[in-house]
Amino acid sequence: MNIKPVISKIKSVLETIASSALALVKKVHKARGDKAGDGGKLDNRIMSNFNGKPSGKSFLLRKFRIQTRLIASFVILLIVMLLITGIFSYSSSTNTIDNKVKTYSLQVTGQTGVVLNSEITRVENYVFDVGLSSVIQDAITNLNIEDDFEKLTQSRTISDFLSNKFATTKDIHFSAFLHGENYSQVEVYNASTLTFDPAVLADMKSKKLEWVNFKVKIGTVEKTLLGVRKDINSLASGSSAARMVVIPKENFLVTAFENLDIGKDEKSGKAYPIFIVDSKGNIISARDTKEYPLTTSTEDTKIIGEKISKEIEKKFGDGIKFEERKSGNLEMDFDKRSSLVTYSQISEGKDWYLVTIVPYSFLNSDANSLRTNILIIGILCLLFAIVLCTVIARSVSTPLNKLVSTMKRAKEGDLTSQILDGENDEIGEVCRNYNDMLSNINALVSQVRRTSMDVVGAATKIAAASGAAYTSSEQVSVTVEQIARGATDQANEINDSVSHMDKLSEGIMYVGDDVTQVISIANKINSLSENATKAINELNIKSNQVSETTNKVSHNITDLSNSMKEIQKILKIMIGISEQTNLLSLNASIEAARAGEAGKGFAVVANEVKKLAEQSKEFTSNINSIVAAIGKKTNDTVEEVMNSNVVVNEQIQAVTGTEEMFKTVFSAMQEVIANIERTEKSVDNIMKSKEKVLESMENISAVAEESAATTQEISASTEQQMLSAEELSKNAQELNEVAAALNRELDKFKTE
Repeated sequence: MNIKPVISKIKSVLETIASSALALVKKVHKARGDKAGDGGKLDNRIMSNFNGKPSGKSFLLRKFRIQTRLIASFVILLIVMLLITGIFSYSSSTNTIDNKVKTYSLQVTGQTGVVLNSEITRVENYVFDVGLSSVIQDAITNLNIEDDFEKLTQSRTISDFLSNKFATTKDIHFSAFLHGENYSQVEVYNASTLTFDPAVLADMKSKKLEWVNFKVKIGTVEKTLLGVRKDINSLASGSSAARMVVIPKENFLVTAFENLDIGKDEKSGKAYPIFIVDSKGNIISARDTKEYPLTTSTEDTKIIGEKISKEIEKKFGDGIKFEERKSGNLEMDFDKRSSLVTYSQISEGKDWYLVTIVPYSFLNSDANSLRTNILIIGILCLLFAIVLCTVIARSVSTPLNKLVSTMKRAKEGDLTSQILDGENDEIGEVCRNYNDMLSNINALVSQVRRTSMDVVGAATKIAAASGAAYTSSEQVSVTVEQIARGATDQANEINDSVSHMDKLSEGIMYVGDDVTQVISIANKINSLSENATKAINELNIKSNQVSETTNKVSHNITDLSNSMKEIQKILKIMIGISEQTNLLSLNASIEAARAGEAGKGFAVVANEVKKLAEQSKEFTSNINSIVAAIGKKTNDTVEEVMNSNVVVNEQIQAVTGTEEMFKTVFSAMQEVIANIERTEKSVDNIMKSKEKVLESMENISAVAEESAATTQEISASTEQQMLSAEELSKNAQELNEVAAALNRELDKFKTE
């Protein structure tokens, strides 16, 4: 049997179950991953406490919950067991059924073939019986007599014999006895209205017995009927004397297998086909003549005949005996269904085969029912196993989930929760040990909380004391620093004062010298004042003279400018005269041209006059340009003279002002000389007092330096004390912060 479709179905079922289990595992793993959250960090911390790393397989399994692992392992184990059992049972039953069906089919076809061979032999024996009959042999001998009456008598004898022979048989449709020249004489037994062509009946290539399809008419319908034909030899001469044809009833062999039950199609209710076919696919007999019409061939029968022929030739070539090679099984597809084809050769030397076609779907119907029952039982067992696994897994996962939930609350700080599990298994022992551990941690956290509160109080007091000490030291340091700064500043100022006094003394000495020099210079300036007065008077006189000269030059240049303007007017008149002269010369040239030869001399004169007029105009234009340039320069000169006149007037005013200033300076110089003499006397008195002040300031500077040194030493000690107080305050503050942080962490834990 072909079990490939069955294996394909089993594979599809396995793939469906595996994909469903994988989807369930992924879903559970995803849900667990979503809920993990911060728990992953705790898992990492817990895993870091182990020295060894988990193996790849155990690490993969640990990704899933225990309940999931237990259920999955039991279900997978049960599925594997059920699949192995089911597949083995199904394949074993299928193979057993197939083998038995094949054996049974071979036996049935073999037995049916024996029956068919008997039927065929019985029909063939009719021919032999007729040929060996003494009546027929005598008739054959007498037919050779020339007497026509005798021939007629023998023909009737043969006809009567055939009628008597086949009248009692139910399966012979027609028989004919052919004799005479070219077998033209026919004696027949006809159980129906069958008509025929004697030539067709006599046309025989072989002298041996043969089965032939004869084309005849029954009424008006043409048909092809299967019959047997054989030459009849005369026992007297030993030569062929007649020819015998026997045509049994149509499809006469079907009686041997028409009631053979090999199964039927559940949908159509038709019995599966049984037919007889030769190696060329020609149908000899069939149970269903509509699907397998007689004396014809179909595509299926041709393929079957070809495969049977090849199979028998192969077995014959291998030296297998006829009894072993005459039957066999083939696997072929009909109507898109895999089918078992069983064949059996009816007799050795006869190319006829009994063929049965049974689909594997029918043969395996019982096995398929068994497979369905196995699947139903397997599904029921699987459901029962899932329920049982769920109960067992929950007995493990429920207390573990409680333990995990309690651990999560403990992770969040709740140390008061306990696990109530009074069972005696390992999980109960783990829960009790966890409760004891949680109680110890609870007591430890409470003790640490109390100690932390004490530390916070002590740190607060230390911080307050160190803060007060730091504040006092800071105030003392500020005061001492101010005193030290004041003493230092005082000493520095005294030193600066001494230095300034030295510089002042030097300055006073320089002032004395300068005063002496100033007196000398003042006397010289006083002597020069008379000469300066004379020089200023002369400068006034010269300035007045320059002013008068400038006025005269300005007046003359103005007159010159007016004369230039008159010249320009005259030049314009001359330009007009030259233009008129040019016009007259043009008219003279025109008149000379009109006069012809007589006016040529006049034309020359006119031309010369024109040239002189043009030159006069050109010179006049040049003179006009020169006069215009002179006029412009004259105007510029007048403007400069006017500006010079203004400057001279300003100079006269400045000289007058300078004269007044010199008079004022000379008057003030007399007073300065008197004041400088008084200053000289005061400087002498200051020099005497300076010596006494300098001595006193040196004594004060020495005392201030000693005071500053002492103050700096006190300031350094105060700063050292302040640094110590600050460090103590900082340490106390840090201790307070650490204690506060510890309290905040401890507040996360809920204790009894």
